[in-house]
Amino acid sequence: MREELVKLRIANPHKIVVVPLGLELERYLKIENNGPGNRDYKSIGIIGRLVPVKNHKMFLDAAKKLKDTLSSVQRMKFLIVGDGPLRQELEEYARRLGIQQNVVFTGWLEDLEKVYPQLDIVTLTSLNEGTPVALIEAQAAACPCVATNVGGVTDVVEDGRSGFLVPPHDIDKFIEALLKLLNNPELAKSLGEFGRERMKNKFNKTCLFRDTEYLYEELLLCKKRLL
Repeated sequence: MREELVKLRIANPHKIVVVPLGLELERYLKIENNGPGNRDYKSIGIIGRLVPVKNHKMFLDAAKKLKDTLSSVQRMKFLIVGDGPLRQELEEYARRLGIQQNVVFTGWLEDLEKVYPQLDIVTLTSLNEGTPVALIEAQAAACPCVATNVGGVTDVVEDGRSGFLVPPHDIDKFIEALLKLLNNPELAKSLGEFGRERMKNKFNKTCLFRDTEYLYEELLLCKKRLL
């Protein structure tokens, strides 16, 4: 995120500081990372507003290809959590792809701590993004993530450690990353556990308070030096 702000030249680089978002993560950190458990299917989810910038059609196109590729060996389920002006269009698109039986549009849900245990992978296909709260929560719940490499996503997902980052619009790389996790449960579990530890240490509210306080102290010290 800082690198993007520097490139935009909105201020001198030495004046740009990014303080990571701090969230109430306790309810997600309590979730056990048991993988599919007793489920006879694997599930992939995407969480967010149903608007153009989120690029949900890429998710649905990937769902179609994964369903066709894995149909003989693995049952698949795809959850689209959220709502917005594109819902009807996306539901129709899923029907045209012939995957309506595999895709669930849940609408808005308040109790996401009940959703993450049902997901083996959480994705993001955005064309642009600030700080993706859904990916912070997902990783706190020990879900590995596959996301497009845009905006603040790189600050949240550590490529190859807590998930995989792919270029926007690159559906082949997106599917490749998903298959890597689907075919390697131990890798998925390892990435999920690393992501959880990283979210706990970097994106909790205590860190936000500490980092903000430190920034103000630094600014006050700089001002005193100028007086």
